Amino acid sequence: MGDPVNQMFGNQVILTTDHIRQWQEEIQRAERQKADADAIIADRRKKLEAAAILAGEVNPAPIPLPPEDGDESMQAAAERILRGFDRAVEHHELQAELRKIPRFAAMLDKHKGAYYYTLVMRLKKVGKIKKVGRKIRFIHRENSVPGDDTTGD
Repeated sequence: MGDPVNQMFGNQVILTTDHIRQWQEEIQRAERQKADADAIIADRRKKLEAAAILAGEVNPAPIPLPPEDGDESMQAAAERILRGFDRAVEHHELQAELRKIPRFAAMLDKHKGAYYYTLVMRLKKVGKIKKVGRKIRFIHRENSVPGDDTTGD
């Protein structure tokens, strides 16, 4: 008789409870898979961080957690993330950390990087970061000198 989803009675499509139940089961299955994938990702990140610490490549201090209210701006998040590094960071590293926050991932995807580079420019202008070649570094208060523009830009 044809595809049951497209069964027609006059001009109306017949939607059965089986369809709804099937869709709900698919959603539950996908959510379980997502939870499993998140657990695997978290485990692998811990292992990579441990390996990096043993190799002496990164600061053992983790990136500070975002505030509980979830109302952090992208600029504040970028500052918080950069503060966690004790080295100059490449743009893709900062973007990867920002993309871990779904709201910022959507903003970065929507604006194709323009918003990100405007953010970097603003942070540089107010003296929060310093560009080192193609990398950026957070300037801690004790190292900051107002009006110092020795970045070569």
